[in-house]
Amino acid sequence: MVWVAERHQQAANHHREFLGGNAPFDRIPFFWTQHYGTRYDYLGHPEKWDQIDLIGSLEEKNFIALYGLKEQLVAVVATGRERTTGQLMLEMQQHHLSMEQARRVVHNTAHA
Repeated sequence: MVWVAERHQQAANHHREFLGGNAPFDRIPFFWTQHYGTRYDYLGHPEKWDQIDLIGSLEEKNFIALYGLKEQLVAVVATGRERTTGQLMLEMQQHHLSMEQARRVVHNTAHA
């Protein structure tokens, strides 16, 4: 698995804290991995969720799964949707997204 970008962000934050800075880790955790030639992207790190919206096709390896808790987006798993996961990551870092807002991002980036 590849966690390089997230690990670099965490390491930088730990170094800031060690040097006296008090900067919380405010980025959305993410990683991507490749299994048998298929790339999977993951955003978030929820302790729990109460909803999963699956958009696309598992069989065709082109899907996005939106994980929600109380109608708020808490995580994303996807393959074949790099543009969409990138946009969701940007928006998740700026503000909390409702599940409806996340579905709109998926719809708007699927045809872009």
